[in-house]
Amino acid sequence: MKNGGVCPKCSGTDIYHSPCVMDRGEGNAAMCLAVRRSDPIEARDVGRFEVYVCRKCGFSELYVDNPGEL
Repeated sequence: MKNGGVCPKCSGTDIYHSPCVMDRGEGNAAMCLAVRRSDPIEARDVGRFEVYVCRKCGFSELYVDNPGEL
């Protein structure tokens, strides 16, 4: 879906993209879902997830936005 814009399950072409998969952190603060945090002081997300969702059937694909950082 990321590259072709077509759902592999139903062949739908109406694909929703979000660059941030919502997560909740300490104190219920909104933040992006990531593989890890860089360190407690800098607190930079490493391996942030983005999602592609087929609006026809709901099939979803998750990708890490910058896998070279891992």
